[in-house]
Amino acid sequence: MEVAKKAKPGQQLSPHFTEGELACRCCGRLLIQGELVSRLEILHLPVGKPVLVNSATAAPPPMSADL
Repeated sequence: MEVAKKAKPGQQLSPHFTEGELACRCCGRLLIQGELVSRLEILHLPVGKPVLVNSATAAPPPMSADL
């Protein structure tokens, strides 16, 4: 299931990841699939350390006035 919404920075998506960690850094938009969060948790378990996500959601490009 895909969810698009404004992220709540402290809201837990799973035991080790929050909405704020996976949201767009410029606008706070969160567009995430539940399967991604499940796979991140699976990755975290054997590592046993924080998994840093560089980019999970990006803001859509601005509309061009030339279009």
